[in-house]
Amino acid sequence: VALVLAVHGSALAFSGGPPDESTGALGESTCHQSGCHNSFPLNSGPGSLTLNVPVSYTPGQVYTIAVNLSQIGQMRWGFELTALKSDGTRAGTLTPPDGNTQVSESSGKQYMKHTSAGTALGKANGTSWNFNWIAPAPGVGSVTFYAAGNAANGNGNNQGDYIYTTARISTVEIPAVYGVTLAVEGEISRPTDNPVEGVTYPLNVTNTGNRGDTITLSVSSEGTEGLVVGSLSKALVNLSPGASEVIDTATAAHATALSDIAAACGDSSIPREGVNFTFTVTSGYDTQECLEYQQLIDGNQRRGPSDPEASSADRKPWR
Repeated sequence: VALVLAVHGSALAFSGGPPDESTGALGESTCHQSGCHNSFPLNSGPGSLTLNVPVSYTPGQVYTIAVNLSQIGQMRWGFELTALKSDGTRAGTLTPPDGNTQVSESSGKQYMKHTSAGTALGKANGTSWNFNWIAPAPGVGSVTFYAAGNAANGNGNNQGDYIYTTARISTVEIPAVYGVTLAVEGEISRPTDNPVEGVTYPLNVTNTGNRGDTITLSVSSEGTEGLVVGSLSKALVNLSPGASEVIDTATAAHATALSDIAAACGDSSIPREGVNFTFTVTSGYDTQECLEYQQLIDGNQRRGPSDPEASSADRKPWR
């Protein structure tokens, strides 16, 4: 086929599979460089050689690898592929699923290649080979797939054939981590002198995971009496890994008790009261965090009725 070796002036055809170490990987040659198929410069033809490999892999996982070789007018096909670590040693395990491919070993490395049947003699314009690759154990790092292909004309000798090379890198897949944190900026317990308007909490929402996330926020609250309301300036936040955004959370508490509180200004019988607000943060991947903050409604910062413009230093607590 496709791959031929000249020995003592005669030609030996390698239609049953090319010699090992002919993928063009570091330290390896190709059938063009060795002189077997050198009618045309390497990678000079109008055809193409492509690989379908995982962009990233999970250690120990089984993947289907595809080698695709094509060129208009050619009639027979061959290839060889190896998977190597960054140091040039074998990475993972290649296994043939059918009679169109086979595996050999040399220098501790595996080589997936065509069989005689896999050359698809008479098939015009291109062909593909599919086989399995078991990803290596953890700690290997990136894997490079090197391949060479021969788009042959099927004339039975080593003339008129085109050699192509290609390589693809597969990185280790980093396990997805999803996480969300929520932190109030400033004081957690905040007094108010206006139970209707309440207070506003600037909430810092942070995506602590390593994937982009759509984060849903909600607020619920309960108080000792009257109506309690909580609202958010945004309910959905899209954050890239490590990114943060500040969301304003407005709270109004005891709205129905306003008249009672106003009439009793300075009355020591008014109890210290508080409203608990629970903010629930849910990521798009069901990661949930609930944090609770308290808004005090005990009048500690309420202005005296006789001096509504009193400064904060002059404001007196209820006693």
